[in-house]
Amino acid sequence: MNKLIQYRILKRLWMPCCLMIGMLVSVLQSEAQQPEKPPRPITVIVENEQQLNFGTIIPTGTMGSVTVDFDGIRSNEGSVIVLGSGFSAALFRVEALPGTLINIQPIPSIDLTGSHGGTLHLTLGAPSTGNPFITRSQYTDVYIGGTLTVKSIIGDNPSGSYSGIFQVTFIQQ
Repeated sequence: MNKLIQYRILKRLWMPCCLMIGMLVSVLQSEAQQPEKPPRPITVIVENEQQLNFGTIIPTGTMGSVTVDFDGIRSNEGSVIVLGSGFSAALFRVEALPGTLINIQPIPSIDLTGSHGGTLHLTLGAPSTGNPFITRSQYTDVYIGGTLTVKSIIGDNPSGSYSGIFQVTFIQQ
């Protein structure tokens, strides 16, 4: 074959070959820069580590309230007397991959039932993490406090222990 013919064939193939190599390199680079996707399904595990507890309170015949904040500080309003220790905010330990967005479903108010009759109204507070929140490590502690409303008539809140159940729903988004 003539050198001139070989040169013309090589010249025709050179440009498409270079374009093909360039496109291949750019595709490989764009695939290499994709962010790593988290494993599916993302699992979130929530354990209740500590109960919400208001400690010992004494109603005095006028309306009042007792609050335990998410940071564990107890305070009272009105003429409700608070005694001793044993109070605590509820603690939930959330296990999830760092960077997981979690929304806490709004928490309702509930009535606590007394062991000798009567009820106390419980209004739960905001979570310590804010809502929604992003996990920063594998384990995230979420504290939730609340406020007990004590009625003004002592017979409505007889002595004894009061208990109830509330649900907190953690939604991974």
